[in-house]
Amino acid sequence: MSRKTFSVELVKKAQAADSQALSALAAEVEPRLRAFILRSTLNPDLTGDIVQETLMQMLRSIQNLRKAEHFSAWIYRIAANKLAHHYNIKKKRSELTVSDIESFSSCDTGADGKSPESRTFGKELKNEVFSAVATLEHRQRSVVSLRCFEDMSYRQIAEVLGCSEVSARVDFFRAKKNLKSSLAARGIKSAMLVTALTIFGKMTSPTKAAAQTLTVNSASVGSVGITASVIGTAAGGVGIAAISLVLCVAAVMTAINLKSDDPKAGNFFLPARNEIRSFHYVRQAWDSARIPNANLLMGKSLSKGAYEQWFFFPDGIDGPMFTMVQRWNPQMKNKLCGWLQDGSGNYYYHSGQNTIYRYDCTWPKIKTPRLPADTPEFVAFLDKIEGADKGVECTRDEKTGLLTGILDARFANSANFKSDISYNKYNEKSFGAFRYQWPDDCPVIDQRNEMHKQGWTLFEITGHIDGQKVRGFCQTPFIYAHIAEHPPLLKLAIGDEFTIYDSPAGASVVDSSGEVIRSYAGGAFFKGLLRPWFGMHSLDTIRRDAAKSFVPFKVQNLSSENTTLTLYNVDGYKALQIVYSLNVDKNQIRNMQFDHIADGHVTNIGQLNFAYPKKPEDINTAVDIAEFQTSAAAKQQHSGILWLFELIEGSLVE
Repeated sequence: MSRKTFSVELVKKAQAADSQALSALAAEVEPRLRAFILRSTLNPDLTGDIVQETLMQMLRSIQNLRKAEHFSAWIYRIAANKLAHHYNIKKKRSELTVSDIESFSSCDTGADGKSPESRTFGKELKNEVFSAVATLEHRQRSVVSLRCFEDMSYRQIAEVLGCSEVSARVDFFRAKKNLKSSLAARGIKSAMLVTALTIFGKMTSPTKAAAQTLTVNSASVGSVGITASVIGTAAGGVGIAAISLVLCVAAVMTAINLKSDDPKAGNFFLPARNEIRSFHYVRQAWDSARIPNANLLMGKSLSKGAYEQWFFFPDGIDGPMFTMVQRWNPQMKNKLCGWLQDGSGNYYYHSGQNTIYRYDCTWPKIKTPRLPADTPEFVAFLDKIEGADKGVECTRDEKTGLLTGILDARFANSANFKSDISYNKYNEKSFGAFRYQWPDDCPVIDQRNEMHKQGWTLFEITGHIDGQKVRGFCQTPFIYAHIAEHPPLLKLAIGDEFTIYDSPAGASVVDSSGEVIRSYAGGAFFKGLLRPWFGMHSLDTIRRDAAKSFVPFKVQNLSSENTTLTLYNVDGYKALQIVYSLNVDKNQIRNMQFDHIADGHVTNIGQLNFAYPKKPEDINTAVDIAEFQTSAAAKQQHSGILWLFELIEGSLVE
């Protein structure tokens, strides 16, 4: 598209306090600001607020603008600052409803919106396009809007967003990559990216005229941009006619409205599971001290408090997890204590003492933690093992299986409490801002041991399996900030036959000659072992690993030093069981015992022992990173925690 610049003469008159010029300039600026902000927020109500705030700031400050020629970048920078303030400080929900889409779908292209075929295809396409765009962070949507719809250079984008030109290029590249991946997950190929981008642009245009004339200029995007790569793919060497045809199809699709009363429309803001980066919800918790009396007097228990929870996954839903928790009174009127687990460690704010404590690790839950992205089959298995919460009704999206709401009727002092789950609401910056809501004058007491202060550890593993000696080590970061410098590494030699290697680069089983027997994705052999960098206690991650492979388990004596976790009665391995001994207070696996069961008799066939250093200087194992570059290019499907049963059965390398 050819970006229309704002009139320099009009800007100069407005700077001279010409009231008519100010009104005319505001009228000219408003629709373009509205489109830019809406494309960043996907929330019409929030868009209206920020547009008004930006225009008011313009009227107050326009005389401070040094050069009228720079007005465009200046006004967009004001809007971008308002957006950043909202997301980093206020952290409100950005959401576009189905009716909102209909109200902004103002492009009239003369399309046939009456035939069932065009209606169905249009609804589905717009559904998927908006689902994909909604997965981008608001900053990425802003960069896409400025580059593709405002035709700005990277230098101008950097000026608007207050960053370097390199950062602007990187943000745009990541937005392109994420959007391509998100669309591909919804069955939309690369050749349709320009169509998807055009649909989004037309439906967020402020007027019919703007929607009808909107195009995406490949020259504005360049060699690393979305449009350039898409048009190259879409054209396939057949020329401009093919590109025009794609754009015409896009115009036809955007003319078909998605009705809010369509029961099959679904919630198109729910991302695919592999696209989830964060979620947020509020749950009530038991007051265990008052349950007996409450049950006798009222037939229900009392809530200990409402726990507002944020989760952020910097590397995706199956990777490390950051957590924030704000405890409220049951009616959510008064804030109490709070917890934060981010890339630098664990923090607890004691509201009564007005003190922040830094501590080593999280405490395990009585029941295995369930997360909103967990599959219904996974949750059903855990409920079978541990029992379901009576009085709790969960709602899931039919299309994605994601949890969308929880109705909790268990508590007498917080009746029928509804928890709404929101996805991809937070990025790392807005997540971390939670900590600074605690009073600035709080003293900080560091209760961490020396190893946790170091941020990582390396411990030795020894033992035997069916007469074979086992020896090795595991390096693990305690916090996310140390993953790059001290990544999770596992080396485990089984006799003289083979060695297991695992690292972020890949996981392998290597024979005595150095030949790779099997190769898997990185992290495969950490299933069932210590993973404190995952944001949960090891007891919780092992139970979740077991449940994902439908392995029954039992926890006994949940205490600080003498907790046992038994994996047993697994289909295909019913003669085997694995018994963990854990120190839950230190988040350590003390040992793993492997047993064979026959005719009611238990025979020990192996054991692994874990020796942890108490001080950094106690680490005496040298790590050769080159050893971990042995994974083959082709990676096989891994069996999850079942690899441990394969190991003790002797079938791991078959």
